[in-house]
Amino acid sequence: MKIVKNIWVYYMLILFPLAGLFIGLKYLGMNSILFAVGIILYATVYRSFIDRKRLYYKNILPEKENYNRVIPAGFYARYFKELYLKP
Repeated sequence: MKIVKNIWVYYMLILFPLAGLFIGLKYLGMNSILFAVGIILYATVYRSFIDRKRLYYKNILPEKENYNRVIPAGFYARYFKELYLKP
């Protein structure tokens, strides 16, 4: 999972699951409940995991904080530049 350091791979990892959900909804006949569950899981579990891995491999988060699965308030705002703008 060290490839998460690359910003282009990171953007693909966060955008492809969303694209898959929307394609499933539009073209494959996914029902709205399954879509809503997918969006909730994406926003809470998947993005938290990917973002924490990126911050860990960029040596911003220590290892013990990497495994904390609770998303604190202001977490993404505090690390916005490191997550989305810096390669």
